[in-house]
Amino acid sequence: MVTLIHKDFTQPFSIDENKALARFMKSRAVQEYPYPALVDAGKASSLLSQTPSEQECEKILELSRFSFMGTDGMRGKVYTEEVSGIESFGLLTKKNTLSCKIVSIAVKAFVKLLEKNGIAAPGDTFCTGNDGRDAATSWKLTSCMNKSFAECKMYVDDIGVTPTPYVPLYMLENDLRGGAMLTASHNPSNQNGIKFFLDGKKLLNEGPLGAYALSAYMYEIALAEDAQNAPSTSSRIRTVNYSERKKTFLKENLPSSFAAELRKTTLFIDAANGSWTDTVTSFLEENGVPFVLTSAPPTGANINASCGVAEIEGHESYSSRDIPFSPEIVKAVYKKGKESDIPVFGIAVDGDGDRGFVLQYKKDTDSVKVYDGDEEAFLIATMMMGNVELDLCDARKIVVCTVESDVMAPVSMKETLNTECDTVDVGDKWICNYPSDKLLIGFESSGHVIIPCKVSTPTGEKTLLSGNGMLTAISTILSLISGNKSFERGFSKTYYTYFVDKNLFYPDSPIWNKDVEIIERGFETVSKNAKIGAKLTIKRTAFKDPDVLAYSVYEDNLQTALLFSRNSGTEDKNAVYLKCRPALKDVLLPITDELCAHHRKTMRNKDSAEAQYIEKAKKLFTEKGSIEEKDLTSDIQLAQSLLHALEREGKVIKENGRFKATEEF
Repeated sequence: MVTLIHKDFTQPFSIDENKALARFMKSRAVQEYPYPALVDAGKASSLLSQTPSEQECEKILELSRFSFMGTDGMRGKVYTEEVSGIESFGLLTKKNTLSCKIVSIAVKAFVKLLEKNGIAAPGDTFCTGNDGRDAATSWKLTSCMNKSFAECKMYVDDIGVTPTPYVPLYMLENDLRGGAMLTASHNPSNQNGIKFFLDGKKLLNEGPLGAYALSAYMYEIALAEDAQNAPSTSSRIRTVNYSERKKTFLKENLPSSFAAELRKTTLFIDAANGSWTDTVTSFLEENGVPFVLTSAPPTGANINASCGVAEIEGHESYSSRDIPFSPEIVKAVYKKGKESDIPVFGIAVDGDGDRGFVLQYKKDTDSVKVYDGDEEAFLIATMMMGNVELDLCDARKIVVCTVESDVMAPVSMKETLNTECDTVDVGDKWICNYPSDKLLIGFESSGHVIIPCKVSTPTGEKTLLSGNGMLTAISTILSLISGNKSFERGFSKTYYTYFVDKNLFYPDSPIWNKDVEIIERGFETVSKNAKIGAKLTIKRTAFKDPDVLAYSVYEDNLQTALLFSRNSGTEDKNAVYLKCRPALKDVLLPITDELCAHHRKTMRNKDSAEAQYIEKAKKLFTEKGSIEEKDLTSDIQLAQSLLHALEREGKVIKENGRFKATEEF
C-alpha cells in the first residue's frame, strides 16, 4: 500500500485540489505496487505533469518514495526529550535530530517487517550493540532500543560497546536473523543513529524487506501509537560478554606471523575515542605487539573528536609543511619516522570501527603517506592472490568497488591481478549484499574494505561480509611489510557543502536542473579542447539510487573519469565528486568548482543551528585572527560540529588547538 505524506508530516494529507496527484494515486503503478511505501507528496507534485500517463506515474513513484534510512541507517543529532511519533519524524527530516521515540519506532517497524515476511516471531532473539557514544546520555538510546525489541515480545542479546562488524558476526554464529547497531559511525559525538541487519547483512532499499517498506511501517506504527504503559521487559534483555571472541576473530583472519611482523615496526593507533579502544589494546598487548595509542579513553562525548578517519579522509599524504595542522596520529607517525630506522605505521579507524586507514612515514619524501580504502584493498588483494593456502578459484576473482572509488583502482586490479571488477552505488551495504562465492574483496575509498571471512554457524559454514577497520588496516600493513606496492592513483577531489536542506536536491528540482546545465555546458567546453576533446565520450550515468546525478567520461571505451553529485545518506551534507585520470584534472576541475559554488549558495539549511553560526564564525575570524571552540559558543559539541564541517569545506585550518580562516572563507 502506498501512503502519501507531507514533508512536515501533517495528517491527513488532502489531494482534493491537486488533480495530477489524485490521478497519480489512482494509477495502476500506485494501486498495484506490491510493497508498503511512503510517497513525498511535495516531490511527486513537483515532478508530475497535469495529466500524467501510466508510464510517467511509474517513474514518479520510483523517484518520490520516501525513506527515513540513509546510506547507512538513520542518523541525527541526539534529542532525549519526550515527543510523539509524528513529531519525531519532523525532528529528523527538518532538523536532522534523532529522538528516543524514532529509535523505538524504527525498532518496532523492523520487527514488524520481519514478522510480515515470516522471518521473525514472538520469542525470537535479536542481537544489539553500540559504539559507546550513548554513554553521554547515560545509555538512554541503548535502553530504548533494547526495550523496544522486548516490547515486541522478542529477546535481546546485547553485546555492548563494540565495533559494528561484531553484530553481524554474533548473528551468524548464533543463527539469529535480526540485529541492530546504535551508532553514527564517523559523525560528531552529538549525533547518533541506528542501522539494522538481516542475516548478517545491512538492509537494501527495495523489496518487501527494504528501507522503503521499513519506513512505511514506521509511519503506520507512529499513527497507531498506544498511550498505555509498556509491559515489563527487563527479563527479555541479556547482556553478553563478547570481548574474547572479538579478539579471536581477528587472530583467525590474520596470517599466523602477524604479531612477529608487526614487532618489526613502530605502530601508532588512533581508535577515534570509540568502540575499538579496549579491544585493540587488549588484542595487541596479548600478542606482544608494542604500540602507542594516540586517541583518548572513550567517554561517549569525545568519540571522533579531532581524531579518527574523518580527520584524515581526503588526504593522500602530509608533507612536512602540513604537520603543524595535522591530527595527532599524523604528528606522531611523522615525528617517530624522522628519528627511526625501522618502518613506522599508524592505524586510524572511525567511531564504530568498520573502516580504517593506514599511515606510513616515507623517508624519501619526508612525508606521511595515507592509504585509503582503494589502496588498502589493492594491497590486501595482492597479498591474497599470492597466498596459495587460500586456493582462490576463478569465481572468487571479482572485486567490487563503489562509485566513490578511484577510477584507476579497478583498472589497476584488472591489469595487475587479472580480476574482474563490478561497480556499485555508494555505501558498503551494496558490497555486503554481493554474492559471497564470487567476491575476492570489496571496497570504497572511505576505508570500508570487505574481506570475505568464513564463519562456523549452527547450520554450517557461512561467509561474513562486513567492514572491519582493524582487520583491514593490519592486513594492509602486513602486505606493505612483505614488499607489495599500491597502484598509481588517479585524481580525486570531493567538495562538501554541510548543513544543507537535502529536500532541495532531487531529479528535476531547480538545483538539480541547474547542475545539469553547469555540467553539460562544461563538457561542451571540454569537447572543444584541441588536445583531448576528440578522444572523449561523455555519458549520463544511472545508478540504483535515482538521486545521484552522475556523468562518466570514456577514452577508447575505458572509463577514465566520473563526475557526480549526491546528498549524504549519513550527514546533513551534499557532496560533488571528481574522479579521473590525472591528465583530465585541469579540464574537469572548473566544472566541479562551479557546482560546489552553486550548492553552497543555494543549499544551506537556514534552520540548522550550525548554519546560523557560520556568519558569527566569519566575524570572529575577522576580529581575532584565530579562535578556539569555546569562542564560538558554550555548546562545545555544536562548535566542534561546525568547525569540523568548515575544515572539511576548506574554509578553516587547525593549528595547535586554534582555528584560522583560509582565503576561501
